[in-house]
Amino acid sequence: MIEQTVADLYERAVRLGGDRTALTQGERSMSYRQLGENAARLVNAFAAVGLGSGDRVAFLMANCMEYVACEFAVARIGAVRVPLAVLLANDDHVYMMNFARCTTLVYHEKLAARVLEMQPQLTTVQHYVCVSEEPGRVPAGHLHLQALLQAHDATPRAAPIDPEDLAGIYFTGGTTGRPKGVMLSHRSFVFTYYMELLDFGLGWHETFVFATPLTHAAGCLLLPVLLRQGRCVILDHFEPDLLLGTIEHIPLPDQSVDVIISNCVINLSADKDAVLREAYRVLRPGGRLAVSDVLADPDMDEATRADMQQWTGCIAGALTRPEFEAALADAGLQDVEIRETHRVHEHAGSAII
Repeated sequence: MIEQTVADLYERAVRLGGDRTALTQGERSMSYRQLGENAARLVNAFAAVGLGSGDRVAFLMANCMEYVACEFAVARIGAVRVPLAVLLANDDHVYMMNFARCTTLVYHEKLAARVLEMQPQLTTVQHYVCVSEEPGRVPAGHLHLQALLQAHDATPRAAPIDPEDLAGIYFTGGTTGRPKGVMLSHRSFVFTYYMELLDFGLGWHETFVFATPLTHAAGCLLLPVLLRQGRCVILDHFEPDLLLGTIEHIPLPDQSVDVIISNCVINLSADKDAVLREAYRVLRPGGRLAVSDVLADPDMDEATRADMQQWTGCIAGALTRPEFEAALADAGLQDVEIRETHRVHEHAGSAII
């Protein structure tokens, strides 16, 4: 039985990582030691405003290093994180925060206008914490996260946490009605992190680029990478041209990568053969390509193929299973296994490759 908590895993990563670089974002970087210190400062700041065990903390964030420190701090005090998908409407966010009884909202300055619009409707939120490099951009009455970091020391403080205590509430997108909150314990998160670490074959000191929201699926890979003393390169927003141009022309030398992980991105590329050839080129002998993507049915109609909304929705650009198998083989990749997991469209299914 797993008896660790999310905070235990962060503590282990920080202890082992020391002065190695843990996070980079643009010109900024943060070592493992600094990550631990920033989390400790936030623990003391949150305690000063009365935030404690069991309190629900919502996150409406652009990708940034501060989010990682906040996630660590929330886990350390036994609070519950409630990440919000930025693409959802304000009405959905209001419903989620009120339903989860969030007492604190941590948000990025880019989303300040939306927060101010929602604030009169949020019945349980008492504290608003803005992440901003410029104090003048923080709305009146809201706390400034960077100021909190400067105002509090890094004296260690932690609450007693049981592995079965609630660690997070993750909401579905609400495609068939109101969003539904899934309650996850510390034990559930720890088990998931270990499974990802093993299933993806994460090695030591690898570098991962996080281009999709850390408050969504991408965030689930943060701790597995940190536990292997890797470096997390954080992009503050998703740039399709940059990312797709990169996967079609990977800026790495031949045979320099152990594992490539792709989550529903290859279908968006107009030159999938180039993507797979590049993957083969940079993989070391014995390296692995792990892909989650969409497979089109052979009878997908031309109207769906021509629909740009279906293309951006990862459907219209998908290959069929025989096409994907042929492309992988032509690129030189071997020992291919494709397993469809569930249907995502009347003419397409999701698969692990």
